[in-house]
Amino acid sequence: RLKMYDKNGTFTYSDVVKAFVTGGDAFEVEAFPNPATDVVRVRVHGVQGTDAKVFLTDLTGKVLRTLTMSGTDQQINISGLASGVYMIKYVDTHHQQTLKVTKQ
Repeated sequence: RLKMYDKNGTFTYSDVVKAFVTGGDAFEVEAFPNPATDVVRVRVHGVQGTDAKVFLTDLTGKVLRTLTMSGTDQQINISGLASGVYMIKYVDTHHQQTLKVTKQ
């Protein structure tokens, strides 16, 4: 988001946008929508390592789902889970990232 000043000293804010850096070593995992009701999508930005997996766990660390990433997008069905907070852990040979998601 940018803060833009006019010549007379007043200012306005631009819309908020999400930007991703591509190339090099930039790497990010996102999970959306959050909060979710039925399905959470996991998307990877950047170069993945091999043997990429996604784990859905509860807050105690108990693994509830294990999925193999196929490409840069993976859907996780959470419709049968109780409302609450869960963790999504992405792991490949070069990266590891954990995200918090809320089930409504």
